[in-house]
Amino acid sequence: MPGTQQRPEPNEGLYDEILARTQQHGPDLANGLTNHAPMVVEALWSLGRADAAHAWLDRYLPDALPEPGAGMPLTAERQAAAIGRTSTYPDWRATFEHEIATRDWPAVLADWLGRLAPGFAGAAAHGIIRTAHAVRALARHESVSRRAELARGLALWASSWQALPAAAVAPRSRPVPAEAAWHAVPLVPAERRRNDGPITEALRVLDADAAFVEALAGFDSSGTAAAMSAELASAFADLFMRQARTALQAIVYTHAITGVVAAARLAPWAAPADVPVLFGTAWRFGAALYACYGEAERPRAAQPVGSLAALIDAAVAHGDEHVIKLTEACLGYAKADAGERLLRVPPLAMELIVR
Repeated sequence: MPGTQQRPEPNEGLYDEILARTQQHGPDLANGLTNHAPMVVEALWSLGRADAAHAWLDRYLPDALPEPGAGMPLTAERQAAAIGRTSTYPDWRATFEHEIATRDWPAVLADWLGRLAPGFAGAAAHGIIRTAHAVRALARHESVSRRAELARGLALWASSWQALPAAAVAPRSRPVPAEAAWHAVPLVPAERRRNDGPITEALRVLDADAAFVEALAGFDSSGTAAAMSAELASAFADLFMRQARTALQAIVYTHAITGVVAAARLAPWAAPADVPVLFGTAWRFGAALYACYGEAERPRAAQPVGSLAALIDAAVAHGDEHVIKLTEACLGYAKADAGERLLRVPPLAMELIVR
C-alpha cells in the first residue's frame, strides 16, 4: 500500500489541532470546486512538512465555504434516493457519524466501500480521495476529530456519487497491460466535449458512449491489490507525461493518479470481493479522463529527477493543492517500487500549474 513519510512527526496531537481548523469548513469552495484542505493537511503531514500546514491553511481557507448545518441520519429506505445528490451531504454526514459512533470504524468502512466504489468519479474522485486520507490518519492514531473526518469523507463520496459506464462484457481472454489499454480508449470528438466546466460534467458525455464501454474490457482487475495498484499508477504516470500540456490537463490527470492511490490505501480495509471493484473503477475513471481530455501525443524529453527532499520542498513552496497531493502520492509509489517514472510527474505539474 503506497504511503510516504519522510520525517515522521511524533506529536499526533498537533495533527488533530491542524485538522480541527479544516472542520469549520464544508466540502466546497466559493467557486463551486471541492475543498482540498483536509486532504492537503494529511498529505503535508505524511511528507514530514506539518510545519507548513498552518501557513498553507491561512492562504487557502478564506475561499472555503462553512460546514453545512446538522442533518438527520438517513434510514436504509432513504439512502438509495439520497445517493449522488449533493444537497444530502449533511444527512450523509449525520448517517456516518452515527454509524462510526456506534460501531468500530473499520467495520463501517468495510461495509460501505463496496457500495460507494461504483460512484468513484463523483466530485472528480475527491470523495474516495478524502476518505483515503482520513483512513490513513485514523490508522496512525484514533481521535474524535479523525473519526469525524472519516464521516465527512464518506459523506462527500456518497452525496457526490457518480457512476461511469461499466463494461457489459467480460475482460478479454488476453487482457493487455493498463499502459497499453488506455491507448486503446477512443477520444470523445471535440464537438461533443464539455470541458469548460467541472470534470464531473465533462465525464457525463460518456454515459451513452458504446465505444468507450467496449474499450474498458482491455484491463483485467482480477489481480492482487499490490499488482493492480502498481500497474495503474505506472500507466497513469505515463498518461500524465504524454498528455499534460496545460494547467487544466495537469489537474485532470493528477486525479487519475491520486484516485489510484486512494483505491490502494483503502483496499486493505475492503472485503476481498470489493477490491477488484475499487481498482476496476479507478481504471474506468482514469480512462474516462483520457477519453474526455486526451489529445494527439507530442514527444517530450525526459527530465532528470532530483532528490526526494528537494522535490518535497519544491511542492510545498509551489503551494497548489493538486501539486502537494500529487507529489505525496508519487513519492509513495516511487519509494515502494524503486522506480523513477512517478518522480518525473510532480515537476511537470509544478511547471504547468501556475498559481
